[in-house]
Amino acid sequence: DVLAKAGAAYDLGLEADAPRERLYVQPELPRWLPELTLHGLSVGRAKVDLRFQRDGEQKTRWDASVREGSVEVEERPFGRENTP
Repeated sequence: DVLAKAGAAYDLGLEADAPRERLYVQPELPRWLPELTLHGLSVGRAKVDLRFQRDGEQKTRWDASVREGSVEVEERPFGRENTP
């Protein structure tokens, strides 16, 4: 699964909920990687581009652009119930 590999390799904290058309992110790029872009990431029938960028030594910022279909992308701590 590409999503799991990308999330594990760079600690992007990606969690897809395709049936609800949602993608949750909680990214933390390593210090040696100032930015990362993923193109055409599939979440169910949708495709989304994600861009992650370190804000100095602080938080990793991100931006999402839906290319196809419908998906909501939001940041949230994991461990919460996947309910709207």
